[in-house]
Amino acid sequence: MPTFPIYYHRARLPLAEEVEEVQNMVLNSGAELLLIDSLAAASGGESNELKGSQGALLFNSAIRKIKTADGFPITSLIIGQTSKSIDNPGKKTVYGSVMFTYYARNIFELCRGDDEDTDVVHLGLFHRECNLDRKSSPLGFRLNYNDTDRSMNIEREPLNISEFIQKVTTASRILDILKRGPATTKELAEAMDMKDKISSVSVILQRLKKREKVLMTGEKWGLIDHH
Repeated sequence: MPTFPIYYHRARLPLAEEVEEVQNMVLNSGAELLLIDSLAAASGGESNELKGSQGALLFNSAIRKIKTADGFPITSLIIGQTSKSIDNPGKKTVYGSVMFTYYARNIFELCRGDDEDTDVVHLGLFHRECNLDRKSSPLGFRLNYNDTDRSMNIEREPLNISEFIQKVTTASRILDILKRGPATTKELAEAMDMKDKISSVSVILQRLKKREKVLMTGEKWGLIDHH
C-alpha cells in the first residue's frame, strides 16, 4: 500500500483569512491535495454565515487562489456536514448555502450501516452530485478496528443494498431484487413497498431495458448476464 506524508495546519480563522498562510504551506511541502476538515469551520462557523451565500462565495474564492508548486489550482477534498432533511431523510444535502453544492465538482455522501459488531463498520459511499460527468455507482467499504495496536484498516467490499435501502435509487433496488431471481413488475413494486407506484416502477424498468440491464421473458423481468 502506498504511503505519503500528511502536513497538518491547525487553522484559527476561516480559510478566506488564512489563504496566504495555507498557500505558503502548500508550496513548502509540495502538496497536490488540500484536505479541509471541516467546511463549516473553514467557511466561518456561524449558522447564518453557512446558510447565506456570502460565506460560500468567500470560501470558494479562497480555494481558487491556492496553487500548487507547478502553478496549477490545488485539488481539494472538503468534508462537510449533511442537512437534517426531515421531510426526506434519504435525500440529504450539504448543510448550508446551496452555493456550496453549485461550486463543487463532485459531492459524495458517506453513510454508515447499522452495525452491531463494534470492531467492524460497514460504509457506503454514494455519488450525489457531479458537474462534469455522470455519477458513479455506489461503493462499499469495511472499516476494521484493532484495539491491540489502536489501528484501523479500510477495505473495499460489495455494497449491501438492503443495508442502505434509503440511500440507493429505485433502479439499484430493482437490480438488487432481481439478483434473487425473475419477478413481475407487480412483485418488484411490492418488494419495494411501492404498490401504489407501479407505473413509476414500469418506467424505470423500461429505462433499465434500454440500458441493457434487464429483459422481460413472459411476464417476468430478469437480469442480463453480460459475461
